[in-house]
Amino acid sequence: MSKALVDFNDVIDLTLLQTVQDIFSALIKAPVFVLDADDHEVTKGAVPSRMHDVLENQDFQKLYIDFKQNTMQVVRTSLGSCIKKHAVTDLADICIPIINKNVYTGCWYISQVKTETTNTDAILEHKDVLGTAYTDIWEEIKTAPTVTESEIQTIYNSLNIISNVLIRARNKSKDLEHKNRSLNMLSTHLKSTIETMNNFIDISGVGIYLVDFNTYEMLLCNKYFAESVDSTVDDLKGATCYKLLGFNEPCPFCPKEKLLMDTSEMTKNLDWELKLSNSDKWLQVNSRVLHWVDGRLCHIVSFYDITERKQLQDKLSYTAYYDQRMKIPNGFFLARDIKNYISKNSFLICFDLNELRKINEAYNREAGDILLDEIKNWIFRLPYYGINLYRIESDGFAVFLQDYSEPEIIKIARIIWERFNNPWEIWMGSTTHTVFIGITMGIIPCRQEFKDFDELLTTVERVIDMARKKDGILIYNDEANAAFNEHLRLELSLKNSVLDNMQGFSVYYQPIADPVTGTWTSMESLCRWVSPEFGPVSPAVFIPEAEKLGLVGMIDQWVLEEAIKNTKNWGLDTLDRFILDVNLSPIQLNDYDLCDKVVALLRKYNYPPEKLSLEITESAEVNFNERTIAILDSFRQAGISLSLDDFGTGYASFSKLNTLPVNTIKLDQSFVKNVENDEYLRHVIRVMVDFAHGAGFKVIAEGIENTNQMQILLENEVDFFQGFLFSKPLPAVELQALLGNFSNSVNVFPVKTYDPINLDNLNKPGGGYALPSNFYKLINHAMSVLNSAEDVPDAISQVLGLIGEKLRISHAMVFRFNQEGEENDVYEWYAEGIPLKTESVLDEKLNFIFMELLISNGIILASDMSLLDPEIQESLKFFDVNALIALPFWENNRISGFFLISERIRKYREWKPEEVQLLYHIAVLIAGTIKRSSLRKEIVRTNEILEIILNQLDTLVYVSDIEDHRILFMNDMMKEYYHAENPANEPCHSVFHGRKEKCASCHEDELVDGGSDKVVVNESFDENTGRYFRVYDSIIPWQGKKAHLRYSMDITQMRQYQDKLNLFASMDMFASALNKSTLSEMINSLCYKAEKSNIIVSICYVELDKLDQIRKDRGNPIGDDYLSGTVSTLMNTFRSYDIIGRYGERDFVIALPSCTNIQSEYKIQQALNNLKAKGKKEEWPFDPAFSYGIAMNTELPYSDQDGSYSEKIIELALNKIREKKNNRKNVLS
Repeated sequence: MSKALVDFNDVIDLTLLQTVQDIFSALIKAPVFVLDADDHEVTKGAVPSRMHDVLENQDFQKLYIDFKQNTMQVVRTSLGSCIKKHAVTDLADICIPIINKNVYTGCWYISQVKTETTNTDAILEHKDVLGTAYTDIWEEIKTAPTVTESEIQTIYNSLNIISNVLIRARNKSKDLEHKNRSLNMLSTHLKSTIETMNNFIDISGVGIYLVDFNTYEMLLCNKYFAESVDSTVDDLKGATCYKLLGFNEPCPFCPKEKLLMDTSEMTKNLDWELKLSNSDKWLQVNSRVLHWVDGRLCHIVSFYDITERKQLQDKLSYTAYYDQRMKIPNGFFLARDIKNYISKNSFLICFDLNELRKINEAYNREAGDILLDEIKNWIFRLPYYGINLYRIESDGFAVFLQDYSEPEIIKIARIIWERFNNPWEIWMGSTTHTVFIGITMGIIPCRQEFKDFDELLTTVERVIDMARKKDGILIYNDEANAAFNEHLRLELSLKNSVLDNMQGFSVYYQPIADPVTGTWTSMESLCRWVSPEFGPVSPAVFIPEAEKLGLVGMIDQWVLEEAIKNTKNWGLDTLDRFILDVNLSPIQLNDYDLCDKVVALLRKYNYPPEKLSLEITESAEVNFNERTIAILDSFRQAGISLSLDDFGTGYASFSKLNTLPVNTIKLDQSFVKNVENDEYLRHVIRVMVDFAHGAGFKVIAEGIENTNQMQILLENEVDFFQGFLFSKPLPAVELQALLGNFSNSVNVFPVKTYDPINLDNLNKPGGGYALPSNFYKLINHAMSVLNSAEDVPDAISQVLGLIGEKLRISHAMVFRFNQEGEENDVYEWYAEGIPLKTESVLDEKLNFIFMELLISNGIILASDMSLLDPEIQESLKFFDVNALIALPFWENNRISGFFLISERIRKYREWKPEEVQLLYHIAVLIAGTIKRSSLRKEIVRTNEILEIILNQLDTLVYVSDIEDHRILFMNDMMKEYYHAENPANEPCHSVFHGRKEKCASCHEDELVDGGSDKVVVNESFDENTGRYFRVYDSIIPWQGKKAHLRYSMDITQMRQYQDKLNLFASMDMFASALNKSTLSEMINSLCYKAEKSNIIVSICYVELDKLDQIRKDRGNPIGDDYLSGTVSTLMNTFRSYDIIGRYGERDFVIALPSCTNIQSEYKIQQALNNLKAKGKKEEWPFDPAFSYGIAMNTELPYSDQDGSYSEKIIELALNKIREKKNNRKNVLS
């Protein structure tokens, strides 16, 4: 169907039009058609005409079609009627337009009408064409009625009227159809709306009711509301709403008056909360006014239960304003209380617990928590009204008091202060620990409120910081505030000086004297600062300030470079024994790149690393943990020496020496001061020096001011001296004038010469020196080699190699005289790269003086050959060495040979007493070995020598038969330990363990299968004494057969240290948080338990985005400060049982059990706000921030078949961060 026809049908009803057309065609007895705008017939033609058929003839068809189209074109163009005569018939066609809204829609077409002017004979001209049809057609024309001109006009008017009537009728019909459709749609929509409304108001968990605004009559309610008042929807229709709620009059909390303005206009929705008086329920209520379907005003109310949300808000509020561990208000609560209750008689007593961390480390964190509870309970028991305790920071507390005078406040503060001067008792199960903990205290008058928590915290920290410098209670007044402001000015002056190219800074040098040579042997570089505002400032003042301000790294680097540059220019680095000492701030040990920076300076000035020693000091801020020790070890590997400063005081103690790669320790000057009048101090120094020497360290004593002190230290074998007796710290110019003192004796004190050691003295009971355990192991190894080898020269050479490599010497030799005519025996070992000189030695006749020295002294020891008597030097020159030790072999009261070790590369070699003791034992073994051709027979016959050695070892030693386990030998220490005088021929399992059968843990079978070189090492626990031992088992020849040798070292103290270290094995020591592996294990365990108990767990991934850039722009110390500050903020923000660990260089993970996503979001935002506050307080030159993502264990049900669950859920939290960042990028793009 064409578009024109569709449009025509929209204008006139075609059925009605067909009827009208048929009637009209019959009336005028002529063909009538109706055509649309495209000239298509829309009705069927009527009154068939013979004349019309002629025109449809093929001879006239085209002519008629053109005629017809021309006629309709005239009508279409003019929008008026048209009449035209046909050329064949001279009959007329009449065309009358149908117009709708001034648009041509179609037309009436009347064909072949006979008019008054029609020539009836016109068709005769076409007689031949028409043929036989001519007669019929002509007859029809003749008989056709003639239509007059007036009748034609009537036809025009009639058809126009008919068209308009039909069009209007069609329009009316269409309007009715549209209205009917609208009514149907409205009816359908109304039904749907009612159904939707009914479904909506019955929504679960939401109560809805609607009442008459004036009468309170219930018009509508849902099922939830009906059930809440124990009724049904049908029963409530017409009821009064307030009576349903148990009131006799409108509810007192009804907000209907607020829903209408004074002008009676309706307000917007009113949201409000309602606490039900008869229960703990809370409701969220929404009220509004609207017009009901009948026009009256009504009040519609909707509500739902928010009890859980209110409880959560209460918990979150409690979390925000209370310390979760101690259950007391925190700093935010304090700031609010001060704001609400401030008065002229309000005071704040604030105090910090000193070194609470050490108690946690010593006894574990539980002990610290118990101590905090004891402190809290004691303060709450104080007999003063209004005592309120607040926890501001982890170690910081405050007591807020009102309506007290200042003297009363001071009295209360002193009571608290004095309590902390006494011990506290901690009950942990069946064990009670007594601990001391000090406090730093200040009093703040609260004359005005603090702007916010940050201002409160800043003020408290300012007061505590000032109180630390005062021995007592600080009262924060105008005077104290002025002192603090002056301190700020000092900080500013220090900043400006450092940043202004170290303006006002200089390096002084204090020499260190050598009692061996009587010269200055090294010097310590010291930093000095003259402030343009304050003048000279003590290092004890500006160095700690520089550490706090993050400037100490720049100062240390500048001092190091100045000292290296000047020392190089003075040529001191070319002196054999010279060392430059430079102090290193403990905070610098947090810098991973520190060693690289120092080495770069050495290369810049071509300064030898072995001529540099860095002085380190452990402090409260920096401990020697795995990380810092690794940094220190990198210095040692670079050839740089390390000295431990302030030894014996503060944090530097004996327990540290086992792990530190240091060469020298410096006795603090507090041990030297008044040593000449204090016998106890002298004893302490002796013990410390012996311990240091036994551990292989050199000792420098600081603060020597007179010769009496020097003499006492000389007697106690201190290695080097430093103090005003030798020189005060000197500026570069003054030191340069005294450089000769580094090579020439200044004659301030006598030169210390070598002290020969008599071999007989070493053999005496109680004589000799204690050997470290590694030397015992070396002796055991040497015994095994010498006792098992059949080739004597090879065995001795192998032992010499062991000794040489262990002591790091150049040459070791054993020389033995034989009978006349026999060639002397020579056994030698040379270090790699040392030229062989055996032949020249053998060609020389041994000097008489050398032999006399061995006979008279029992040993020859020289650390520096140039210091010996010239005559002695001459006797030893054929050895061509710089330092040596020679021990004689005696046989039948004559020297049968000697054992000699020497140093040819270094010009000076200090021989340690324990090294001499070791060499003596080895000499005894070698002497017995070379005495006979058979090692086994000689060891059997000289078994007494071995027993002497075993009795001198500071270990438990016994030898048993390998077959029947009978004890063959037990040293004195073993006998004393087991109270066994003569256990010979008794089985070892019976003597030591009271067993009848061989011990299940016995290693004899394993040793027999492993051969003579097999050594089995294990640890055991003696239940009788509660001691731990490290046990060494091996096979040795004894009296002609194999025997089992066991010696045990007491490692109880070491195990105790190890147990403490194990506590920290799970920690990232730098970040003071769990390390990655421990963190993963704990999260895995937590999520496993949560899955079993149906508990939710939140996993928060925190990423310090700015850390790398801060390290790059501000340096590692500032970056480390930012890192540690973030960790402490997280620790203080989250709950004590939340798991916090380090997952990467700048990544942390927090596991929060029983914590929803919303709760976790709140906590992490709180941590971020706290971190920003910390950055503002500490004046960080950047805006601290971090990214975070939160994953729930419900998103990843627990399954750990491949052991990677914790990594997967942590990765899930990390992906949340990535999604946030990607979304942010998409928004920006």
